[in-house]
Amino acid sequence: MDHLQEIIQDGIDSGELRADMEVVSLSSLILATMEGAIMASKLARDNSHIAYCKEHLHRYLLSYQAERAKI
Repeated sequence: MDHLQEIIQDGIDSGELRADMEVVSLSSLILATMEGAIMASKLARDNSHIAYCKEHLHRYLLSYQAERAKI
């Protein structure tokens, strides 16, 4: 999880992500969401759960995009 936190912090430092986000809680959310999606996909023998979570996380992360980084 440390590597994920570093990536998020790099995004904040570069101005791509808003500075008011909680790095530790966001990295925990991302990791837990993806682990849950992997488990659900294994149990269902269907990778659609991973695709759903990937899309949802993408949209969620866009809400943390810094104003200057938005196109």
